[in-house]
Amino acid sequence: MRDNGVFFIRSRTPRDWRFGKGIEVEKNGYVLDRVETGEQNLLNVFYEPDELEDLITTYLAKLRKFQRLHVDYDNPQNGITVNNTEVIFGGRV
Repeated sequence: MRDNGVFFIRSRTPRDWRFGKGIEVEKNGYVLDRVETGEQNLLNVFYEPDELEDLITTYLAKLRKFQRLHVDYDNPQNGITVNNTEVIFGGRV
């Protein structure tokens, strides 16, 4: 990443409705077996907010400043309510 670059990272957390719904193929990574969200057979990896922040600060060594936002919202999809729980990071390198 070049100097003065902007980054945006969004990830689901283990509190998300999708967590654990499918075949676990890596730590907190599941190939989903549900059709409600349109993500069947797709890999979803879930991070705790502090865990993802540690990864960001480790791999973006020139990180100057960033913001962290935690978002919870319900999304009606295909006859059910799906709780989305995400952590979002944005900032400059």
